[in-house]
Amino acid sequence: MKFRKAVATAVTVLALTGGLVAAQSTVGAQDARADSTCWKYTGYTAVIAEGSTGKEVEEAQCLLNSYNTWHGRPAIAVDGIFGPETRKAVVAFQKRMKLTADGIVGPNTWRKLRSPGG
Repeated sequence: MKFRKAVATAVTVLALTGGLVAAQSTVGAQDARADSTCWKYTGYTAVIAEGSTGKEVEEAQCLLNSYNTWHGRPAIAVDGIFGPETRKAVVAFQKRMKLTADGIVGPNTWRKLRSPGG
């Protein structure tokens, strides 16, 4: 819960100071809603990959965007569709976290996505 509050506070500060302007103009208004979609899926057991759809995919996209925002990387669409761009973002995240970079979000990737450093 502390991590969630910290992320929400940081995103609010960035938005108010103009720190998210570039991300918003790059991905569009619909995709800039990433933080409002977080916490639609709170588990660790769903296995999602390219072709998957639904709330689990939205959650992964949202968490990837939270990580990317903190690290100056571009955001991806939060549309609940696990397409090529989401796969690319997952593989890049997995490589940075020293996980098997297979583009599949399973228990290990969920744990890293939900951890404060990941």
